[in-house]
Amino acid sequence: MRKKSNSHLNRIGRSLILLGMSRNVTKPDANERDKTRTLLLKAGIALFSRKGLDGTTVKDLAREADVNISLVSYHFGGKEGLYRACVETFGSERRMVYEEILQPARSAEEHRLRLGLFVRSLLEFHANHAEVARMINRECDSEIQLTRDIFEKTFLRIFKSLEGFFRSAHKAGYLRKEIDPHEYAGLLLGALGSVTRTDFLNKRYFNHSIQDPRYRERLAEQVLAIYADGAFAPGAIKRSTKK
Repeated sequence: MRKKSNSHLNRIGRSLILLGMSRNVTKPDANERDKTRTLLLKAGIALFSRKGLDGTTVKDLAREADVNISLVSYHFGGKEGLYRACVETFGSERRMVYEEILQPARSAEEHRLRLGLFVRSLLEFHANHAEVARMINRECDSEIQLTRDIFEKTFLRIFKSLEGFFRSAHKAGYLRKEIDPHEYAGLLLGALGSVTRTDFLNKRYFNHSIQDPRYRERLAEQVLAIYADGAFAPGAIKRSTKK
């Protein structure tokens, strides 16, 4: 039974790793129309992450993308439409990746594996796509009504997926009884958000950064030691292995 369990976990691990590799950021299509949209999306991410919506002009966006100013309205209906497209593009992509990872686990070991993949995927995304991550953080911190509907169907759904992941583990007996899945999800995302937002301070004063794969892996293991191993019910790993 142990051999069968390990085979199942290895299969899941390989599948989820491939998923994370294949869905990192949206790849541009070949035709000119999509190339222009991609240039404007990249310009939007770069400028909105630094200056916000109000601090960015249509002229700034066109100059950054090196396109005619009229193309901002043509493709997105103005800077507000481009802002919405930036948030939705990457929010939807992250939601699909995380929802696939955060499927209910069949054992405590699988729960730890999936949680580890979620943590590593989130840290890697923030490390490799800092501008996108800054914009997402800015969006989460703000109360911009312009993108509230997008926020609710992307980032809020990511939180609910994580909460549901913990709830199913709690119901299965993998987590301690006193663990509240809702608060647990909030604490984990809050901790990861703090790590990613203060990475520049960590680099400046301690010479550590999530851009370093070795530090990122060490950090992921620390997160798991606290948020997975520390939350498991006594004997959960041993019990689930025997099933």
